[in-house]
Amino acid sequence: MNEVEIIKNELSFFSDCPRVFALEEVVDRIDIPINPEVVCNHLLSDRRFLCVRESLGSGNLFIPKRAVLSWYIYLNIHLGKLKHPRISKREFLFLMRSLSISKYWESPPKEIVDFGEHFGFVGSAESSHEYVFPLAYLLSFVPSYPCGAIAEIIRESLEILNVDELTTQTVDYGISQLKPLEAYVLLCRTGWLKNLTLTLQLLQNKIPRKWLKPMLSTGGRLTLQQIAYKIGGTRERIRQIEKRACCRKVLVRPFMKALIYEVVSKKGRLVYEIDSQYPVRALIAKCLEIPCVKIMDSRLFIMGLSSKELKAVSYPKQAHDTRSIVEWIESTIRPVLLREDIKRLSETISSSRPKRLPIDEKLRAILKSIGRPAHYSEIAEVYNEVFQEDARSETSINSNLHSNKSKNSGIVWIGDKGMFALKEWGYKRPRHSLKETVRRIVEKKYKETHKPVSFEIIVAELGKYRKFVRKSSLNMTIKSNLGLERISNGLVVPRKFRVYAKRGSGDSLDKILQRFERQRNLNKYHR
Repeated sequence: MNEVEIIKNELSFFSDCPRVFALEEVVDRIDIPINPEVVCNHLLSDRRFLCVRESLGSGNLFIPKRAVLSWYIYLNIHLGKLKHPRISKREFLFLMRSLSISKYWESPPKEIVDFGEHFGFVGSAESSHEYVFPLAYLLSFVPSYPCGAIAEIIRESLEILNVDELTTQTVDYGISQLKPLEAYVLLCRTGWLKNLTLTLQLLQNKIPRKWLKPMLSTGGRLTLQQIAYKIGGTRERIRQIEKRACCRKVLVRPFMKALIYEVVSKKGRLVYEIDSQYPVRALIAKCLEIPCVKIMDSRLFIMGLSSKELKAVSYPKQAHDTRSIVEWIESTIRPVLLREDIKRLSETISSSRPKRLPIDEKLRAILKSIGRPAHYSEIAEVYNEVFQEDARSETSINSNLHSNKSKNSGIVWIGDKGMFALKEWGYKRPRHSLKETVRRIVEKKYKETHKPVSFEIIVAELGKYRKFVRKSSLNMTIKSNLGLERISNGLVVPRKFRVYAKRGSGDSLDKILQRFERQRNLNKYHR
């Protein structure tokens, strides 16, 4: 035997190895002296092996793809039985110990993770330190089934080329095993599926033509009342027939096959387009008791989420853009979906929000995202960036902010021109205008102290009535307030106590106060 044949024989031996192995192990098994680089090149070119470059030691490690495939298959089956399809990176590393030589990896090898992602066995969650197992998630809903049979189905699915056609054929075979009336009711409730050759033969031989012709011509779903009217009986009897058909054990294996075909071919994605295959997928999910729900205002549906769970996700009032909706979905229901699926779901929800949310809820969401009191022009700018399909002018935004609906939503005008905030932040709509509030503060303080009121005192007292006041607005208010008089820089008195002090005269504060006191005494004498 020449050198190449010896290497091939040794690689055939290692192709059944259930763990990673080092290049040195292969070289040591070869009796003749050989260059390790030659063996390494053979391993790299052999499609039966996976090279793990981020190894524990200094050199590369290799593992048979068959071993990785078997490990992923049984991992998904057992996680499905445990109903634990979402695990942390640390747990994933612990489960990978059976593939390593003697130690644990510091992080999951990228090559092994990529191999699992290619077949939909594992995927990255939105959280960077977690992994999700979509196949295990769907298997957790399916009635108990032998692990060996599931593993065999998964291996078969990896060799499929035309998934849609084979899925339909598998479903066709399963429905053809039912009683004719059960098959008829099940298809009436689901909608007629194309290319059901075996089922069509069963129905044509056993079902009256007057029942079958309308279903074949329209292909749409019928209600319980419509089916009861056609075949005679009550809605409850039709419902019982449908339930009995879905629970037949003869459907479990073929429908489970079809389910695994779909998941593996889509690489673990559970968010689907509503296309010609939608009735098939919906029927599979219904018979295997897997939640399946459409997303409102879109042509998407999700396997593994119920309508009850999705109801909260469809109207996330706390979030307004894609990123915040992703965070909201993760923190609320933590779905077992790949990162790409969650992103697609959040984009769909975000794009459909302008059509559903009222204007006051949108404005509330924008203010919450800004996180502080803002002018209506700034609110309008952010609003038009987020809700591009519902863009509005600044005037329109301002009028909506002042409307009663916005007031009921917790948006309040905080006293300054064009400034708005949320009531939950502690802001209230002022009862009086800024001019009136400042005049009352000055008169109150003057009566208490009989001295001019400083600007600092006004600001301090104003904080009891308003949480937000611009310094420029306060200066302008004091200047234009007819009920106040400035006697010097920073000192104000009520106008009815006029003090004729020229600005910039150079008089000291003591002289001004003395003059003010004389005027006050003179007023008392005239009374």
